[in-house]
Amino acid sequence: EMGPTTTLNQLKSAGVDVEIVNTEANVDGLLHRIDQIATIMNRESQATNLKQEVKTQVESLQANQPAPSAKKKVLFLLIHEGRPANVAGLDTTPDAIIALAGGDNPAAKKLTSYKPLSTEAMVEMQPDVILVSGRSYETMGGADAILKAMPLLAATPAGQTKNIIT
Repeated sequence: EMGPTTTLNQLKSAGVDVEIVNTEANVDGLLHRIDQIATIMNRESQATNLKQEVKTQVESLQANQPAPSAKKKVLFLLIHEGRPANVAGLDTTPDAIIALAGGDNPAAKKLTSYKPLSTEAMVEMQPDVILVSGRSYETMGGADAILKAMPLLAATPAGQTKNIIT
């Protein structure tokens, strides 16, 4: 997800070593990315241990999935002050993390990648949990400030319980 290409070319022209790694948003993609970065950094031996840790954690998560009826609806918002929030849909890292954690991403049924979405559309999804980056959470000033900036979210289960987490 690096780019645009013109910027990457400018960096290369300036003598900056630019390496592009796999951005596939799933566990196999992550394992491949670990190998790629290890090769770039000359740390192949450390990659083996890290990949085993990742596999062990993934197996543990997969073994502890809730029943489909018990899954919480989790919506990931990418918030930048002064711009509409972007929602993570299918084929995103947050969607993969939500699934691994046993949640259900309602946005994945409606869109792919990151897309700006109206607050009304977010309310329609009725998330139980709203997940945001730690940076967004801190910049905005926490759950109360996010709800103040996006008051319609109070009409969701997540907003009613202030279940806005990082």
